[in-house]
Amino acid sequence: MEISFYDIKPYLRFVRYMNLDRTTAYAPFIPYDARLFYALGGEGVIEVRGTPYPMRHGDIIFINSGVDYHIRTPEREARYLAVNFDFTFAAFQQSVPLPPAVVGTFDRQKLVSHVSFSDATDFNEVFYLSGMTSVEQRLCAMEKEYAQRLQLYELRLSASMTSVLTQCYRHKTIHGFTGVDRETADDIIAYVQSNLHHPLSNIEIAAQFHYHPNYVSSLIRRYTGHPLHRYVMSLRVAKAADLLSSTSIPVGEIAALCGFYDASHLTRCFKEATGIPPQQYRSSYQ
Repeated sequence: MEISFYDIKPYLRFVRYMNLDRTTAYAPFIPYDARLFYALGGEGVIEVRGTPYPMRHGDIIFINSGVDYHIRTPEREARYLAVNFDFTFAAFQQSVPLPPAVVGTFDRQKLVSHVSFSDATDFNEVFYLSGMTSVEQRLCAMEKEYAQRLQLYELRLSASMTSVLTQCYRHKTIHGFTGVDRETADDIIAYVQSNLHHPLSNIEIAAQFHYHPNYVSSLIRRYTGHPLHRYVMSLRVAKAADLLSSTSIPVGEIAALCGFYDASHLTRCFKEATGIPPQQYRSSYQ
């Protein structure tokens, strides 16, 4: 099943700590649901389809269902936090942990909820990042939530896992930026947010920062995940929605404040984005 990353709603079956030493030995496995391993300490290696990935404190790896992996015996010791999960709730009825199959015994027909992504293709097989200590506290809280199993724990775990997945994906997207690119992107975004009431185009913005328009367009697309014009429009609609819900400013004035040509332009764009016209949106807050 192919989905968009925007459609994820992770379902967690298992969260636990794993302590490994020189006596620990695992066979190569193929999982029936997805796996996450986060290195809490020590030094280890997880091999995925023959490629070794070092696992030191802060390193994290996602392995999709049906992808073979091997937790290697560490030279000394290693400590991981492991999560068994699906990217959606499609097979939530199967709530007990699903043991992986030893390579050679895997039955593809037993895959419970295998997905591939049309956009976040890095997650289709293996997704590895180093230095992700920023998610450690949340992951450890997930282990406690799973162990206690209080009311609605499945939804809380799902929300936490969504946060981890999105944080890792954003980190991977932005991590490749040089310091200059990242600073430039932040400056451009700050400029756009402060000047929504003015006409904004890649040519105008590029001139403001003395760059070629194509560079500005490419930079913002990589940084935000959206083309520049769509990103600007999303900010304008969001600002209009805020003003509609919190003030009595006439729609025509809101259009000017948010950079729309006129009230009819605001109405058309707002309805395309939200499904309802501005006046109906405002009336729901009165």
